[in-house]
Amino acid sequence: MLRLAVRQRNFIRGLIAAVFLAAILVFADLFVLSRSAALIFNHAMADQTMLRGTVTVEKLRANILGEVRFENLEWKDAGGGTILFVPRGSFRARPYDVLTGNLKSTTIQELTLDGAVLSMALDDDMQFDFLRHSPELDAAEEAALKEKERAEKERAKDKNARREDLTEAELKALGEKVRAERTQAMHEHLRNFDREGRKLRLKLDLTNCRGELFYRRCHYLLQGMEIHADINTAEAVAIKGTIVGLGGTMRGNGMTINGAVDMREPATPVADLSVLVSEVDPSSLGFGMNIRDKMTLSVRFTGPLAAMEGAGTVRLRDLHIPGIAFKNVEGMVHWRDARLDFTDVTADVFGGKLYAYGDYDLDTRYWHLYGHGEGLEAAEGFPNGYLDCKVDLDLVIRSAGSTQRTEYSGSFRSGAGTYRWVLPFVSLSGTFDSAWRDLRFGDLEIDFGDGYRARAATFRRKDGEVTLAPIELYDAEGKRSAFGWKEKW
Repeated sequence: MLRLAVRQRNFIRGLIAAVFLAAILVFADLFVLSRSAALIFNHAMADQTMLRGTVTVEKLRANILGEVRFENLEWKDAGGGTILFVPRGSFRARPYDVLTGNLKSTTIQELTLDGAVLSMALDDDMQFDFLRHSPELDAAEEAALKEKERAEKERAKDKNARREDLTEAELKALGEKVRAERTQAMHEHLRNFDREGRKLRLKLDLTNCRGELFYRRCHYLLQGMEIHADINTAEAVAIKGTIVGLGGTMRGNGMTINGAVDMREPATPVADLSVLVSEVDPSSLGFGMNIRDKMTLSVRFTGPLAAMEGAGTVRLRDLHIPGIAFKNVEGMVHWRDARLDFTDVTADVFGGKLYAYGDYDLDTRYWHLYGHGEGLEAAEGFPNGYLDCKVDLDLVIRSAGSTQRTEYSGSFRSGAGTYRWVLPFVSLSGTFDSAWRDLRFGDLEIDFGDGYRARAATFRRKDGEVTLAPIELYDAEGKRSAFGWKEKW
């Protein structure tokens, strides 16, 4: 028993000594890290191959807890252009890697960038890269930016003029061709960030940052970013964050993102991301017709990362298109490739309700709306028509991306009402067809009751000139007479 007790005491003492020795080694490791931060950083930057170009830092300091703080980190490409600038930040490295000198892609476990300026790009396969800062991101080049915007507007005007000569099918084919060429160019381009074959296990925090993102011929300016990501390229990438102040291709108040990407199948990562974009200017997305009413989109994107599909909701407090003012617009949206489909859309219009669906193609900028309205007030829809009645209508809008190339068509039928407050009628009905400065009504009929009706085959107003077919009157016995009416005046 005495020998057993002695052996137990010796084992406990040895265990305590081992733990104490391990603690000393870890402390010594962290002490070395704190004293050799600059040396370790320079060694790592000299050996790393993930980041093209050069990375320099003005100040480095570390503590014995393993945290390294830095100031004025700058990453430049081979041509001397700035890819990333970070005024301050910090990182934590794996002590074992530092102690053994085996620095690799998973050595940095935590990275915080505070006040960073980033230029990022995604190709059509959702491959990520960093780019040199654009002039739009640098406020110091405001004058150059204004000149660039002027030149781009002139080029866009010429481009739109050429696009108008193409059919919808030709525009769609052009969009698909441009995407394919852009993807090929990205693959052939010398990438600034090359993670090929390397794993990352990193907690990344972006705070008080700003930047820009290039994706599918679009340029998004991000004025303020707070992003938190837990990155494990062998398992999953989780991301959560907010962006305030959207500019460039999409102008709006901001957006939030929350979700993850399953990385267990490296060839086909699978996304599950929820995105809320608030107060977006639709005209900045290319909807045409100078629509400036603010839109909020809430979309959940799922599926393979390179071919995600999104489903969610769209809301607008107001929506003004020529001749029609909608309120409280709500509906469902489905986003796939370059097409958005809208379903179950409801809106308040002219004192009644509109039920609609439609689609929008990002390649061609063509869009369509198919709607049915109930209980609309004629006095609101036609304020100079002196009509007092409720109207139901079926509406189709086809747009090629501009007011001049937008067409309206459909039919309507009213309930009982009055004309100029004194002439009663049972119903009004007809069809309509409207294009740029050309409004046409057909099969117009007023039912006065008891078999009395008035009909006109056509009414047209084009470029201010009015054409009206003769008005035909029918009595209770169906006999017809016609007004002696001038067809034009």
